[in-house]
Amino acid sequence: MAFLNNLLNPPSKTSTFTHSDEVWNAEFSPDGKTMAGAFSHSNDPDRLFIRLWDANTGKLIRKFPGHTHYITALTFTPDSKRILSGGMDDTLRLWDAVTGKEQKTLNGHTGPISAVAISTSGKKALSASWDRSIRLWDLASGKELQIFRGHTNWVRSAQFSRDGKFMVSTARDGTTRLWNLASGKEIVKIIHFEDGEWIVITPEGYFNASPGGAKHLNVRVGNQVYSIDNFYEKFF
Repeated sequence: MAFLNNLLNPPSKTSTFTHSDEVWNAEFSPDGKTMAGAFSHSNDPDRLFIRLWDANTGKLIRKFPGHTHYITALTFTPDSKRILSGGMDDTLRLWDAVTGKEQKTLNGHTGPISAVAISTSGKKALSASWDRSIRLWDLASGKELQIFRGHTNWVRSAQFSRDGKFMVSTARDGTTRLWNLASGKEIVKIIHFEDGEWIVITPEGYFNASPGGAKHLNVRVGNQVYSIDNFYEKFF
């Protein structure tokens, strides 16, 4: 949303943000005044910084040191006052965007962090990881509230619904999944195929599909595998 706001209301002039390190992620603050970037240098662990710039002038405001490996994800809280970051050191870190001080370190993942998100209320956060899990956090306490498991390869992204009740995630297993945040349960799994067809499957086995999508689906009963045609009326 911040990116769209800046496209619709761009800075008064073009700014260039100079650096000499690898760029893993960059994001405008929701108020459009600053831009944060996650930078790492493969040969110098002391150059693992989040950098914060003035969005209008391109001037570097401050650096945020603390991560011990590549910084791979970051996002602002809705009030633009804090930054949440994740890295290949398997940690999440919450920063004061005004002072540059680290407020909390959130531990729990056993693999690099691939994406982070913060709810519209600013109270909760999501983190997606190479450990195939997604975790829900309370930002005020730093407490882990829920772990979501189901993806069979590392999770690329996780986002809150606007009302904060649901989450959608994507992963390298080729699926998009919708989750209930309160229960921690998966609601549906969406699979897209290269031919443009798709299937939506519930954990109970019920499905919907594009006109040709069901051809990709079989049913296993014990050691026997059957075409979905045999069960279409029961599960569609």
